[in-house]
Amino acid sequence: MTKVALDNNILCWLLSRKANPPICPKTKLPVERERLTLLQQKVADGIYQPLVIPMPVFSEVFSVEPDAIDKYLHLLSDPLAFTLAPFAQAAAIELAIITNEQIAGGKKRGSLDEPRQKVKIDRQIFAIAKVAGVDAMYT
Repeated sequence: MTKVALDNNILCWLLSRKANPPICPKTKLPVERERLTLLQQKVADGIYQPLVIPMPVFSEVFSVEPDAIDKYLHLLSDPLAFTLAPFAQAAAIELAIITNEQIAGGKKRGSLDEPRQKVKIDRQIFAIAKVAGVDAMYT
């Protein structure tokens, strides 16, 4: 069974009609909502395990619709649909390994041309997903 983690952009788009669709890096066009519907159907059909939500993503999603915190909390607490993945010891160690590899390569941010804080949080999300054993990350 496939295990998928979501980043903030995808989770916000999944939960809220107010969120803008992510842009496909290949086509540079907005991603079609049907792709999310298919993802949800695969979880419902048992083809995919409940979607993994790294804890930094969980906290970020509440900024899209602050008035909907109770609704989102209820939805994200459904163990048949979502698994909340903490930033615990194993993920912290994984993040340190990733960061040290980049530093050894000469650049802490690697080849990324993004603000340091964004790189730091994205790596944290990736480390959590990796420790959770995901097969794919939707970003």
